Amino acid sequence: MTMEKINGKLFYRKEDTETLRFFKAPKVLYYSLLYRQLSLPAKILYGILLDRLALSLKNGWVDDQDRIFVIFRGRPAQNDTRKFQDKPSEDLSLTELLNVDHRSLRKYKDDLIKHHLLAEIRSGQGKSNRLYLLKPVTESKDLYKKEAPEHLLYSEDLDTLPIYEVHELLLNEYGSVALEKALELTTGQKVPVKGYYAYLKNILEGFRNNSTDKRHQFISQQESPFFRKTSSTKYFLKKSS
Repeated sequence: MTMEKINGKLFYRKEDTETLRFFKAPKVLYYSLLYRQLSLPAKILYGILLDRLALSLKNGWVDDQDRIFVIFRGRPAQNDTRKFQDKPSEDLSLTELLNVDHRSLRKYKDDLIKHHLLAEIRSGQGKSNRLYLLKPVTESKDLYKKEAPEHLLYSEDLDTLPIYEVHELLLNEYGSVALEKALELTTGQKVPVKGYYAYLKNILEGFRNNSTDKRHQFISQQESPFFRKTSSTKYFLKKSS
């Protein structure tokens, strides 16, 4: 097919005002040597589960240790006779989304577990297991911070900013999942009128430090397949920055 025969509406253009909804996965899963042996379907599965974290926060799926978990049915319920095209997206199972059988799904989950990217806790007969998505091991080159809007960077006093601009600034620095979690925790609480930025930032820094410590504590307890000691070389896990 020549370019002239392609419908012009199919090309992406700079003036487009709408964008597709999409799943995304950390680039480190594709670039890092640690995850070279991780299968492509497992990387796709990681992106699908990562997308579900927002729903988990909305539903309050956080355990007594403040760890977010995902509930995602592996295969359709036996009494669910609806066809794929007749189901809303939230009712689709993982096997339906990936278009694979349950044995293949189990293989992809096990691949993530082997690479310390997933922990699965059984919930009992007839209930969906809890899926705990784990952060990949990263170096500074694998991370980036979104630039804050220019008018916020040059603000003389962060305490004078409107609430929505405080949220925008913290969103750029910590991401939507952490910010939504912080706002959920402060719902109904008395928050300072002056010092609101510092108040939320302190909560978000607590999330960041706590999750980093738990992540590396978890990894240190595992027998990692990626780091082997030899007589001449030692390999160490690097902390996320």
